[in-house]
Amino acid sequence: MNKRIGKLKKAILSMKIEEREKRQYARYESECQELEALSERELSSRFVHLKAKYEYRRNIFSFLIGAILLTALTGGWKYFYNFTIKCMQLFYTDGVRTREETSIIIMIAMIFFVFLAVAVFLVCIIYLKELYITKKTLLIIEEVRISREKNEI
Repeated sequence: MNKRIGKLKKAILSMKIEEREKRQYARYESECQELEALSERELSSRFVHLKAKYEYRRNIFSFLIGAILLTALTGGWKYFYNFTIKCMQLFYTDGVRTREETSIIIMIAMIFFVFLAVAVFLVCIIYLKELYITKKTLLIIEEVRISREKNEI
C-alpha cells in the first residue's frame, strides 16, 4: 500500500513545473559534464556532425511542410472528396448495392483519410522533436566551447 502511495505521490510531483525543471536541469548538467570531458578535437567533431545533421533535417522538414502545404493549396485534398462522390454515384445508380454498403465504403475511405492525416501529423511532430533535441545539443556544445575559451584566457 505504501509503495502505491509513494508511486502516486511521485507521479503527481512529476507533473509540477518545478519538478520538470529540476529534471531538465539534471539532464543539462549531465550533458555538460559529458561534453566537457571530451577533447577539443572530439568536441569540434561532434559539433560539425550535429550541425550538418541539424541543417539536413531542417531542410528536409521545410521541404516536407512545403509539399504538404502545396498539396493542400493546389487541391490535393479534392481527390478524397471526388472519391466519395464517385462512390456515392456508383452505389446509388447501381441497383444491387444498398445504402448501408455505400455508407460503409465511405466510412472506410474517411477512416483511411484520417489515418493518413494523423500519420503525417505525427511524423511532423516527431521530426520537430528531433530538431529541437539536436539544436539544444548544439547550443550546449557552443556554451562548453565558450566556457573553455574563457578559461584559457
